Amino acid sequence: STRLMTEGYINGGIYAMTAIVIYVFIVFRNLRTVLFILVPVFAGSIWTLGIMDLAGLKLNMANLVILPLILGIGVVNGIHITHRYREEKDKNQVVLSKSTGQAVILSSLTTMIGFGSMMVADHYGVYSLGLVLSLGVFCCLIASITFLPALLKLSTAKNWKV
Repeated sequence: STRLMTEGYINGGIYAMTAIVIYVFIVFRNLRTVLFILVPVFAGSIWTLGIMDLAGLKLNMANLVILPLILGIGVVNGIHITHRYREEKDKNQVVLSKSTGQAVILSSLTTMIGFGSMMVADHYGVYSLGLVLSLGVFCCLIASITFLPALLKLSTAKNWKV
């Protein structure tokens, strides 16, 4: 049953990522834009796994569910920032200096607080779920406010359509 549950979570992550990529492509109709939106999610996910390894946290049946959750939450930041970039007339304007940057940060922080509240549980599975989800959202936030604006700035310099 453990193997089946693990495969189910992994398949859920794959299905979630596939659905997200298709949806984002339909909305933006540009493969480069889809890749830009997904870069913070991939970077944040890699950072999350790296920090988990450094901290000695292992993926278990309780926190394996983070995969589809972090994908969904991490993509939202990229979508909001990219939408704001597309709305700007002056593409040299820093996209995070507007209310969108504040909203992305506030939204991620409140999500982290919500997931972090599970860390007060006595049950290790619930505790680790809250810890890993908070860490994952934090890593995706940092990647979203660093990598994505840099990529958008590069696209302006190279005259790439985003």
